[in-house]
Amino acid sequence: MRVAQCCFRRYRLRFKRHVDSVLPSRHGHNGPAAHREGVIVTLRDGSGREGHGEIAPLLGLHREGLEKVIEALPGVRETMMGTDWSPKQSALWGQFDKTLGAIAGSVRCGVEMALADLLGAFETDEEVAVCGLMAADGSICEEVETLAAGGYKVAKVKVGRRPLSEDVEIVRRIRERLGGRIRLRLDANRAWGLDDAVEFCRRIGGDGIEYIEEPVVDPGDQGTFVRKTGLPIGLDETLSQVEPEDPAIAEGVAAVILKPAVIGGLSRTARWIAVAKRRGVQAVLSSCFESAVAVRAYAAMAARLGVGRTAQGLDTLKFLREDVAKEPPVIRGGCMAMERLTLRDEGLEEIRV
Repeated sequence: MRVAQCCFRRYRLRFKRHVDSVLPSRHGHNGPAAHREGVIVTLRDGSGREGHGEIAPLLGLHREGLEKVIEALPGVRETMMGTDWSPKQSALWGQFDKTLGAIAGSVRCGVEMALADLLGAFETDEEVAVCGLMAADGSICEEVETLAAGGYKVAKVKVGRRPLSEDVEIVRRIRERLGGRIRLRLDANRAWGLDDAVEFCRRIGGDGIEYIEEPVVDPGDQGTFVRKTGLPIGLDETLSQVEPEDPAIAEGVAAVILKPAVIGGLSRTARWIAVAKRRGVQAVLSSCFESAVAVRAYAAMAARLGVGRTAQGLDTLKFLREDVAKEPPVIRGGCMAMERLTLRDEGLEEIRV
């Protein structure tokens, strides 16, 4: 299959309040995050069918910035239009590895997404369970009730950004309001040394906790943390440092948190999902506050690869004031349904390459 057209459009979306309490760490960058920026990749085949992808590096997560991404787009266009792509998804993942090579993770993710969408890889009638994302601030009690009333079964809250005693109190308040109705995932983003991480877990206990993501700053302490606390962990940042088939994953790992735009694209994400299923570990796809284009793709990928019943980390569209899609995916009863998206013309600026 040949790509007949390849175009790029830049977007800039406004964040709502509370977003800084859930964004990845932005060390060295002061002031609240006000906008989310990125590039929509649109591919068309000879019949006029379209596929959309999204390139959206995020400060604090990606080495590449948006301007570096834009500089790379002429080469991306040449590759996409100069390759005879396989129409079979199983062969396509391997072809991505051979053809796209070592381009930046966010760029690779976006072009893989657009081509997979063009080939119909995201078409599914299956709904996908979603983990509710809570902004751990003054509205925490109201937010907990909203998630529970909305049918969410799992919720996630960031820890490690406040004094340890405040994090303990937040978890206590959440449990008090939930009364066991929702299971919790905690995310420390490697904020603590081993002693603080163990002390935090000693004080909160393990009731209702599915796992805690990246509790310790040193990955070498992960096994010790699990042995001392008995709490399972989720791997996120660690995944950028190991290969999917690497056997040296710490004991007590309950989940791998997969950010396709960070770990190297959809093809690498598919490899991680296959490994997680073989090892009996949860595979959780997680968005990086992208638009509906990426969120729909991640949800559909989870459904198509058989992990859609695990609550996915896709509850981020609610933090955007607007979107590039006319009708973004909606979460009902804690689940997201995938409809084919129609993009808005307004707010998308063509990038000439």
